[in-house]
Amino acid sequence: MTEQRKAEWLLLQVAIVWGSTFIVVKEAIPDCSAAPFTTIRFVIASIVGWLYFRNKLQTPVQSFERSTWLEGFVLALLFAIGYLCQTYGLAFTTITKSAFITGMLVVLVPFAQIIVLKKGMTMWQLFGVICCFIGLWVFTQPESLTDVNVGDVMTLLGSLLWSFYIVYINKYVETSADMYQKSLQLTIVQFFLTVPISGVFWLIEPYFFSNIVAEYTTYRSVVHITPVVIGAIVYTAIFASVVATYIQTVYQPKTSPITASVIFSIEPIVAAILFCIVSQSMLSPAELYGSLWILGGIVVSQFGAKLYSSKR
Repeated sequence: MTEQRKAEWLLLQVAIVWGSTFIVVKEAIPDCSAAPFTTIRFVIASIVGWLYFRNKLQTPVQSFERSTWLEGFVLALLFAIGYLCQTYGLAFTTITKSAFITGMLVVLVPFAQIIVLKKGMTMWQLFGVICCFIGLWVFTQPESLTDVNVGDVMTLLGSLLWSFYIVYINKYVETSADMYQKSLQLTIVQFFLTVPISGVFWLIEPYFFSNIVAEYTTYRSVVHITPVVIGAIVYTAIFASVVATYIQTVYQPKTSPITASVIFSIEPIVAAILFCIVSQSMLSPAELYGSLWILGGIVVSQFGAKLYSSKR
């Protein structure tokens, strides 16, 4: 297995982990709103990440280059605000519309790549993106997208920020002489800086929802530490943050941002399958059909050129 294929296989596992967090977070959010949940999650992720990665670092944290801290801040800002936008968005929009808009990553990343890296996409990547877009539409069966509300806008903003996050990971790591060490450094810095960023939102969240938008929504800032909340925070902190962010930062630069976004488009499928298992229900024909489109998009994007050339 080549390094690129290994990286793509690991990114697929990251998408599976992220898909599994949907049910976990959905159960926890009523007792612990977005900002405190994110802050506590990354406090734990920072501690666990530091304890695990510190012996792998060749450079002490205090000796990291200034550029590394700046790049880590950019990644942390894009990730933290993107995550908060998606979580807040769920308070105003439906799950199906949220899933579809979040899946728009696969369409937004190519444009982010053009802006940041000045790189286009191959014909097969374009076909893969189109297939995944169709699959996401069929799979999620979103309600009328003409009826746009603030939740839809916030979710789309989150997807837009994540699309740049994916591209900037490649930009920052690929230009480093030691890609592995740079990946470790950026992972640690991201965790450290996400805490104060989400902490700022925690400070303003009670006032914002209790005063500024109180007449438009019943959403309120709340922190009730229950067994469900503890389980959700620990799971997302360790598996969806420490493990997933490490894999993404280290291995994503071994493939393209567009390929990564196509792989990540499988996340809604994972979430739906796990929901069916928990609720003891079945995927609908539309969900199965949409899944085939998404899987087809991944195959076309990854193996289209090879399969085409082998038949010539």
